[in-house]
Amino acid sequence: MGECNCSDCGAVILARTAERTGGFCMPCGLRRGVVKRSPAELLEASAVSDDIREQWRELGFWCDVDDDKKAWLFRGSRGGLQSFVRLLRAYAGAPRYAPDGEHEHHGPYSDLILVTTPTRRIGDRAICGPQASFADLADLVEVRLAGCGQGDVVVLGQEWSPESEWRLILNVEVDGWDPALHDPYNT
Repeated sequence: MGECNCSDCGAVILARTAERTGGFCMPCGLRRGVVKRSPAELLEASAVSDDIREQWRELGFWCDVDDDKKAWLFRGSRGGLQSFVRLLRAYAGAPRYAPDGEHEHHGPYSDLILVTTPTRRIGDRAICGPQASFADLADLVEVRLAGCGQGDVVVLGQEWSPESEWRLILNVEVDGWDPALHDPYNT
């Protein structure tokens, strides 16, 4: 059983998955509409759906990539988006992520990836930078969220990563907003 990389996100996948999906991991294949589910898979998926919804709720916010906008989109209540701040701080403070190339996946589909690299970069597959710089990003997000309320939008990018074309867009929702109900892949 061989392995290869997803042609979209680069995740390591089984060769048989790549054959079935045209080279994509399942999340990328579903997002692109390449993967279709059979009735039996849909029945099995209903149990998985509950687990995915719970994972969104544990994360505290919803996020996804918008290739057209060249942006990571985040949605959540202020408290939910503060979970993103805590996640960034935890990454910045964990010794195991200090070496370049170390990384951590977040979210039910493991789409949100933080990667330790020599330079800061927001890209279509990950948010990258020296490990300590994730604390700087956490500070920036926290300061920008401080005065926000429902309906406010925070856009970050070049102030943290001057060379990046990509940015982070944080949409502040009402308190109690449920990120699990925004997942277009798990309805």
